[in-house]
Amino acid sequence: MDSYYHRNPRHHIEHRRHHFYWWVLIVAAILVYAGYCLFRPLPALAVVENQPSLTSHKTEASLPWPSGTESAIGTLGDGVLATSSPVQKPLPTASVAKLITALTILNKFPLSVNQQGPIITLTNADVQIFDKYYAEGGSLVKVTPGEQISEHQALEAMLLPSANNVADSLAIWAFGSLAEYRQAAQNEVSLLGLKHTTVGIDASGFDPSTTSTPSDLIQLGQAVMANPLLAQIVSEQTATVPVAGLVHNVNYTLGGDGMIGIKTGNSTQAGGNFLFAANYKLGDRVVTVLGAIMHAPTVVDAMHDSISLLDTAKPNFKVEPVVTSGQSIVSFSAPWLASPVPAKAQYSLSLPVWQGQQPPQKVTTKTLSSPSVFHPAETVAAGTKVGEVTVGRGPNSQTTTLIASAPIPSPSLTWRLTHPF
Repeated sequence: MDSYYHRNPRHHIEHRRHHFYWWVLIVAAILVYAGYCLFRPLPALAVVENQPSLTSHKTEASLPWPSGTESAIGTLGDGVLATSSPVQKPLPTASVAKLITALTILNKFPLSVNQQGPIITLTNADVQIFDKYYAEGGSLVKVTPGEQISEHQALEAMLLPSANNVADSLAIWAFGSLAEYRQAAQNEVSLLGLKHTTVGIDASGFDPSTTSTPSDLIQLGQAVMANPLLAQIVSEQTATVPVAGLVHNVNYTLGGDGMIGIKTGNSTQAGGNFLFAANYKLGDRVVTVLGAIMHAPTVVDAMHDSISLLDTAKPNFKVEPVVTSGQSIVSFSAPWLASPVPAKAQYSLSLPVWQGQQPPQKVTTKTLSSPSVFHPAETVAAGTKVGEVTVGRGPNSQTTTLIASAPIPSPSLTWRLTHPF
């Protein structure tokens, strides 16, 4: 008997065509699937950071905090390290406020170390400001109508002899009025992260409405000492300005015990305030110690107390190995890797640290990924540089290379085809 397809050849052709279409669809689906697996973006390798820890025991510093004061100790890189009390209330800053004035003005009219900047012509209004502070017993630098003084010289007159009149004149020159200056200065304070500092009604700090805490003053000192021009000015013993001539820095501690600045303050309401910076040599390293003393009986007491506070703080610093050569800092992992691949420090790093505290660590790594079959994932050989680790902040920070401790292969063709998601 003839088969059905022999008796119905048309149906036979349609059946073969039906099967052919199915095969085309199956092959097309396979090609689409393979294309998707091969061309789909793959994620970058995941990076897991291993925070190093110091072997030394962390202890609390015992410091001779000046009696009746609010005080703090820190460094240029680390910020606040210890305070005389866990909760500090804002106190009048007196002339330490002039550091805020200087930073705010330089934010609008920046200067490099060797620049004099714009020339300011003083007027009768500036003489009236002088007369006001003279009547109130404030610190002064003589001015005359028509006097021309550069921005650089005005900053020296404000910061070295602590001239209240120049602080207000400079602020009004830069911002048009003390009210406009106050708004700009409060913005500057916010940008610096000084959460417990309030800018008052003048630029000099003579009025007690400008208040801060020792911890905020340490942060303020960091910003001042990070500015090359201000760091230079606050370290000057003397300067020459128009009309007044030779002016002297009221900070008599300069040059002794490594002292390099930065600002005194004194008023009836504030008492004696002193924000200071000193370089302390520790082996082949130099630590810039910052200290703040507020509400001492007088500014002379504050400066005297700073020496004993500094001398007692110094032994709390010790050079510690914070990263050792071969230490695993990060690990790379990916779904196609059998196990994470550690990246190890190429060299050892040692830093001056305070009482065994762990310095901050910043890790940067290469992005190792495979966007498509045309750009296959990097096959990283063992010993390849895959990143860097930096420990510490500021001038004493150190960096070393991170090295892959084993090969980091790209995903195989089989893995790509069997892992669509």
